[in-house]
Amino acid sequence: MPNGPAGQSPQRAIGVVAFFANLPNLAHASIARMKTLLRLFSDDSLLLNDRGATAIEYGLIAALIAVVIVAAVTTVGTNLSNIFNSVAGAL
Repeated sequence: MPNGPAGQSPQRAIGVVAFFANLPNLAHASIARMKTLLRLFSDDSLLLNDRGATAIEYGLIAALIAVVIVAAVTTVGTNLSNIFNSVAGAL
């Protein structure tokens, strides 16, 4: 099999030429994708959408309330147990 320029096979050389011949089309497709992404991320509604942040805030508030409830129930349970033990001891 004869070698083309720089020791490449003729088929590979044709593939490289075809790639560079198609480069303007590839560049156009890349630019179109970039414009689409810029349009997506420059949309004000995307930047002003705070639904996810609000959900996280509500989740943190619920977790804090749960911690307070657990602490309160533990404290009340301990105190109630002490009261029952003192009443049982007095009987």
